[in-house]
Amino acid sequence: QILVVDRLLARHIAHLDQPRATGATFAAIWEPASRLEMPVLLVRGERGFLSDDLVNEFLDRVPNSSSVSLPCGHNVQEETPRALAAALRAFCV
Repeated sequence: QILVVDRLLARHIAHLDQPRATGATFAAIWEPASRLEMPVLLVRGERGFLSDDLVNEFLDRVPNSSSVSLPCGHNVQEETPRALAAALRAFCV
């Protein structure tokens, strides 16, 4: 079951560092994300757009969150679908 808590959280997080393109910023997601009560998994590609600093800030700000880095670029679901499935399965168990 997927729950979208706030429309800001439904935005593509990798593009929130480009406010001119999206009209949003990372600052816009921190407050609603800090209110999440369910476990949250941040999945990223090792060669993707999310920096270590951003991932650490996400983990600090979002309660009950964890992250996994997969050996791929930005498009995790296309480049490593089996690794993504394994990560999601492990997270959900």
